[in-house]
Amino acid sequence: MKNDLKIKKRNMRRIVNAPGFILLLSLCLFSAILFVFAPITLNNVVENVGSIGVKDILMVIGLLVAGYIVDFISVFTKNQLIQQYHGRASDVLYKDVFKLKYDKYITDGPTAIREFVYNAAEAYASFYFDVIPTLVVNIVTIVVTIYLAWTLNHIAAILMFITLPIHYFGFKILNKKLAELSVNLRNASSESHRNINSVVSQVDFIKQNPENERLLPTLAKNILRSEGVRKKVNYVANGVSGLLIGLNQIIQNLTIIFLAALALSNKDAFGGVVYVMLVFPYFSNAIRGLSWTNLGFADVKAADDYLKTLIEFKEEDGVMDMPQDIKSIKFDIKSVDILDKNLLNDIKMEFKAGDIVGIMGESGTGKSTLVKLIPKYRNAKGIYINEIPIEDIKNSEYLKSISYYSQNTPIITDTIYNNLNFGRKPIAKEIYENMPFLSKFKNLDEIIVENGANLSGGDKQRIALSRYFTEDAKIVILDEPTSSLDKETETELMSEVLKNVDDRIIFIISHNKDIMNYCTHVVEIKNKTVKVTEKPKA
Repeated sequence: MKNDLKIKKRNMRRIVNAPGFILLLSLCLFSAILFVFAPITLNNVVENVGSIGVKDILMVIGLLVAGYIVDFISVFTKNQLIQQYHGRASDVLYKDVFKLKYDKYITDGPTAIREFVYNAAEAYASFYFDVIPTLVVNIVTIVVTIYLAWTLNHIAAILMFITLPIHYFGFKILNKKLAELSVNLRNASSESHRNINSVVSQVDFIKQNPENERLLPTLAKNILRSEGVRKKVNYVANGVSGLLIGLNQIIQNLTIIFLAALALSNKDAFGGVVYVMLVFPYFSNAIRGLSWTNLGFADVKAADDYLKTLIEFKEEDGVMDMPQDIKSIKFDIKSVDILDKNLLNDIKMEFKAGDIVGIMGESGTGKSTLVKLIPKYRNAKGIYINEIPIEDIKNSEYLKSISYYSQNTPIITDTIYNNLNFGRKPIAKEIYENMPFLSKFKNLDEIIVENGANLSGGDKQRIALSRYFTEDAKIVILDEPTSSLDKETETELMSEVLKNVDDRIIFIISHNKDIMNYCTHVVEIKNKTVKVTEKPKA
């Protein structure tokens, strides 16, 4: 685990824009130097000349303005680098997310996964382009300002130094508590968003329901839960940080009062008063910035924990090449257990190229669960391709030979054409336009709205099954392929699907007994067992 985590973190570092990072750090340091140099210049004028003229004031103002300009450029640069890194980090993280074990993926849910990835990418982006530059600049600012204060007045420097442990350890304790609360907030927000989305996405139900007010308590419950945690975070953050900042202000005022009293009795100390008054705000901000970097480190630790999750729940992979020709698939499975629930036992069956296998059974008997073992959704010892255990075959090669058409059609908010090409190498629009099966769609550039609300169930199935005619998978799984199609379209589809299948093995799950007439074998699932019937050849 430790070595894997080091590799993952190294990958996150490799995508850092190194020239951009160096530029940002240089800008931040230059800005800090200008802000600190302005009061030094003014103090030197007071000590050497004895008075402050308009030219001197304009020079100091010029230094401060230059500092703010450089600071503005650094903020702009930082935001650009964070945005760039966030995109790269999300790509890296989602590649690993796509390799999560199936049960972990569905248990966490897409809403939580999306938020985990966003927060992790944001934490690393902030760490490299905000926390580290801030840490370096603040350390330099604190060291330089205290050193210069020491050269002017030892007591003033000591008072400034006293604020360091108060702020650092105070904010460290605060940030540790905030890190714990932040985890609770992320979990609560993720669950609340998931639950709220599950309600508001039920468009058809909402539009026909005359008592939608009864949905409001459910929404309110989830909103109040996440906001309750957020309120607690804000109470702790604002309360404790306010106390620490107040202590800092008291020390700052005491320092200025001390130097002012000293200046009244010794005019040579006037420059020191001016210096401390001008530099103390930058010094205080540097201390607060240094302290708040603890929270950045805590966020990175939380991101590291998510990397550990991606490592721990990574799907297993094989090392063998996929056979070019699939001659047979054999099942010899003792039991199928999902989340500690036993669904099927003693599965023994074998099919060869050219076989069309119908799978029947009542709802909940495990039909889909059984066929999902073929594309390695779950680990199951006892499935063989040409006598080779599928867990030994490389996933990247194996999955190119398997096509699983789920009941849950993948539909995204985009054009029909982009939905047809979803997740794969684009195919020319003309190929789809010449498919009789898709002739219903007159304009492939039409936008599909969220959740495919402007499509019928049959339209969604047409989009999903169009892939069948453009892929060369050797094992095809059709899960209720015609459930939303009329009889005529069903017959048309099945006739097209079952052309030229001599080098394929096709599995069809259906409650429709007419579909079974197309099959060479029928698998009936009942009472956690399977019964295979080979139909006589016509």
